[in-house]
Amino acid sequence: SGDYGRTWGSITLPLSSRAGSGAQSIAFLDTRRGMALGGGTTAKLGDDNVAVTKDGGLTWALAGKLPMKTGAWGGVYVPGTKKPTVVAVGPGGSAWSADEGTTWITIATLNSWRVGFASPRAGWRPERRVGWPSAVPGRAANRSSATRAAPL
Repeated sequence: SGDYGRTWGSITLPLSSRAGSGAQSIAFLDTRRGMALGGGTTAKLGDDNVAVTKDGGLTWALAGKLPMKTGAWGGVYVPGTKKPTVVAVGPGGSAWSADEGTTWITIATLNSWRVGFASPRAGWRPERRVGWPSAVPGRAANRSSATRAAPL
């Protein structure tokens, strides 16, 4: 929206989409440069799952492909990096790119749903684990934990 949300339009993203798969996350570095990440339960390796914009989201172009089988379900730009760096996460793991999504480097293959960074040296990947033993017999405990990311 160009009028602070009073009216809205729609843009078609060039990401693969089908029932259960499509755009999952959009992150912006500034008012013009951003990245859309795709994935989902029916996503496949080789899907078009990364698109970039340089004009605030008016137009989008395909970039590289994420290494995770089900694509990304979340992603953020890491503030304060020398080169714009994005971290993407999903059920198939996490990966990062420092070249506007052209190439991706796998970080881990652990299931990740969310990610956040305060700086290149401080990032978190909150996880929710279900089914851990609890102090009450016959019940599973839900626990949340945050894993601190290695410096980029």
